[in-house]
Amino acid sequence: MANYKKSATPLLFMLASFLFAFEISAEIHNVTVGGGGTILAFNPQNITIKTNDTVVWYFSGGNHNVVQSDGPTGSCSPSEDGFRSLTSPPEGKFEQTFNQTKGIIFYFCAVQSHCASGMWGIIRINNTDNSNVPTPSTSNTASGTSVKSLAVGKFGFVDFRTVFIGVLASIVSLGFHST
Repeated sequence: MANYKKSATPLLFMLASFLFAFEISAEIHNVTVGGGGTILAFNPQNITIKTNDTVVWYFSGGNHNVVQSDGPTGSCSPSEDGFRSLTSPPEGKFEQTFNQTKGIIFYFCAVQSHCASGMWGIIRINNTDNSNVPTPSTSNTASGTSVKSLAVGKFGFVDFRTVFIGVLASIVSLGFHST
């Protein structure tokens, strides 16, 4: 009769795999701020993200900043406890990770009259119902394409279900070993 001894290794592997898969599933959403000439816009102006995603605003010309508002759309009043970038930050970008499970985040440029001229944006988290939020007009949207990429570096995209199945198989095969 075989003697079975429990091993902590599979449990640690499962925990590490779960945390790794959770981190890998986060995305980075890029937003262009301003541009050459007199462009007063965030491009794209309206994005939808998931919990733990990061938005990176890239400053591409002019004096601009990114300031959270309590809303509604086009509100040019800053939130007391919201995020706020420097004006034209020296590193050329500003990033914010959103841990909320749902909600709508409003933001704008607080430089001079940029917000009143249409320089504001909306972030929807996990497809939050937006029936009461107007769709942004295209009149203040900069031309160009937006870039959305997965925050996975050299590892590539890993689907949580695939990792879970792999971890489960490891537990079953390595959970107990005979001595």
